[in-house]
Amino acid sequence: MSAAVVLGVGAVPAHADTAPRAVDLDLGTAVLQRGDTGAVDIGFSEIGGRPGSVEGEVTVTAPAGTKIPASDNDAVGQYRNPGWPAWLATSSLRLTDARVNASRTQATYRLQAPADFNTNVQLRFAIPVEVMPTAPLDSHLSYTATGTRAGGPTGSWSVNGSTPTTVAAGLEGTGGSTTTLQRGTPTPVPVRATTTTRFGAVDGTVVVTAPAGTVFAPDQTTVSGWYEETGGARHEDGVLLTGGEPLEGGKRYRWKWRSGSTWTVGPATRLGWDVAVQTPPDAPASPGRLTAMLSGSTAQGPFSAEATTPTTVPVNDEVLVGADASPVSLERGATTPVESRLRTTVTTSSPLAGSNAQFTAPVGTTIADDAAIRGAYRLPGSEQWTAFDRDQLVDGALTDDRTAVTYRWDTTGWNLPAGTLLRFAVPVATPGDAPAGDGALTMTVTGSTPAGTFAASSSTSVQIPEAPVLAPVDLHNERVVAGWDNVLRGDAEPNATLRITDRFGAELASVTVDPNGSWTAVLPVAVNASELRLGLEQTLGDTTEPGGAVTLPSVAPPSVASSTTTMVPGLLNRFEGTGPAGARYRVVNRWGTDLVPGTSDIPAAGSWQFDRTVSNGAVSFAFRLQLAIDGWEARTPEFSASAASLVPATVTTKTVVPGTENRFEGTGTAAATYRVVNDWGTELVPGERTIGDDRHWEFRRVVDHRARDFRFRIEQRRGSQVLLSDLFVLPAAER
Repeated sequence: MSAAVVLGVGAVPAHADTAPRAVDLDLGTAVLQRGDTGAVDIGFSEIGGRPGSVEGEVTVTAPAGTKIPASDNDAVGQYRNPGWPAWLATSSLRLTDARVNASRTQATYRLQAPADFNTNVQLRFAIPVEVMPTAPLDSHLSYTATGTRAGGPTGSWSVNGSTPTTVAAGLEGTGGSTTTLQRGTPTPVPVRATTTTRFGAVDGTVVVTAPAGTVFAPDQTTVSGWYEETGGARHEDGVLLTGGEPLEGGKRYRWKWRSGSTWTVGPATRLGWDVAVQTPPDAPASPGRLTAMLSGSTAQGPFSAEATTPTTVPVNDEVLVGADASPVSLERGATTPVESRLRTTVTTSSPLAGSNAQFTAPVGTTIADDAAIRGAYRLPGSEQWTAFDRDQLVDGALTDDRTAVTYRWDTTGWNLPAGTLLRFAVPVATPGDAPAGDGALTMTVTGSTPAGTFAASSSTSVQIPEAPVLAPVDLHNERVVAGWDNVLRGDAEPNATLRITDRFGAELASVTVDPNGSWTAVLPVAVNASELRLGLEQTLGDTTEPGGAVTLPSVAPPSVASSTTTMVPGLLNRFEGTGPAGARYRVVNRWGTDLVPGTSDIPAAGSWQFDRTVSNGAVSFAFRLQLAIDGWEARTPEFSASAASLVPATVTTKTVVPGTENRFEGTGTAAATYRVVNDWGTELVPGERTIGDDRHWEFRRVVDHRARDFRFRIEQRRGSQVLLSDLFVLPAAER
């Protein structure tokens, strides 16, 4: 910085202290951002006089396109003595009481520094300025300072100076950890940067240079990115790179970065993109780096930053190579295990320390968790997979966006021949709104075994189906009861046909979803089943969609018993028993139709009961309880109560009166029908009658006047039961 220095010094007597003077300091260029309030430093050295305070005035002229704030415009001061490495702040050193002109382009401050400064001291002040949206890129702030030095000889000091300013937005490239490039397959390499100021309305370019010996993968027309403000969530708007074009045969790539005029982020915001680098299959092992130049303009000013990411192509003896795995269809809104495979090329034991495995999720998905992976192997010529006896991939570490996970490959001591297949399943989470299409899960392994080094990769094809048109299938049950008929309930597309299959795809049930979207199905569960695995599929019109798969654990059936073993047909009977306390139950027949309206709860005592009239003539009454508790609903085996046997009839009438109508009475089976017959079965009283609930029967008949007695039998009937009484002989009463 250059500055004109004007000194005003009075007469100096012989042997007096040196008159005070001031010299402008070069404090470098001040960087400002359009639309923000920034600060421009000015400074000068006070030389001469005696130690003591400094007083005076400082007049500043703001840079072009800026203004002095109308209020809160004090300038905080700092000081240091020559040779000090750092500036020190004190509350007593500042420029105050600004007198600002009408255009706010100039202000005169009062300088008061009451501290007891050394004879030679440096002072600096941060002048606040408001930067207009149209401020030019380059300008300067000028100042004039005058004053006196306490303790000095008579005289004053003055100094003129200026500080250059420039307008720019703050963006710094951020180095990342070393990325291992996989031979023969694209490897995503991160580009990272961090804002140091407010940063918005970007119109710029991003140009990347591939590591030596590699090129960028083709067809990277657009590259999606992300950003995270301090303490905030990750977002993807405003950072899409578009218009990608390869340069120099793919050794460089260039994109446009246009965020839109309303997009803005604060300082300390992290930004990231992943660019795919293609490494030749025969690439030699070597370190390298990807370089990215980010430049352009923002609402705050121009920006330019360089970001580098170190890379490495590992040494490879190919003791392990990639192998094909079966394609997988991912389920939206669920986690699907996706398998990756490797193959040994030589007889080898397990990887040594320093070996790693990385999985990268298909585009639009994430890795569900970083739990350890056990893995399995299949020997040459065998169709049988055998699980390793210990976890192979441990200490998983997910990336912040969960799109990749890196494991340490543990040394577990196995030894396998050449041609052995290894497989590892990774849980892939697919959002419900993931874009449909084909993708791949990639596995990259690097390291060594006692037989040599390896750097292998494999890719498993996946497909994300088209987004469902029908409502999702939901199952409310949490478990099933082994050995019982289980009632499954859930929700699905109204009026759709829901098909329920076993794990092999065989149909177990097909139901129509109610117009309100609810469905019910009844499935028997085997006595020895430990779980029930189901597949769900629904169809409406020409649209058929998978509804997912579900596994329900089974529980042992609770103790349920009926203590009612008999009943009386034609009467209201009470049925009782025991069951699990707190369960809700319905009384149904073998097909699930209600025999008693509504539901009831089994109280804490664990007893249940219900009343029901049994049809007249029934020889038995069968029923089931449909119980619901603890996440399951199921029907008990059938309970049965037999009709009670007919009770022999008795007569309470002792004699008859010949020649008159006599009343005959007695007892029998409640609700049974009866006939009065003679010894040969001929009716003595026309028609059938019914014995009362109190077991009482009666009839009237005229006895012949010449009879010495009256003889009859009571024939009781209930259903198929018939009981003929002994012959009753009632003598004529004496006259």
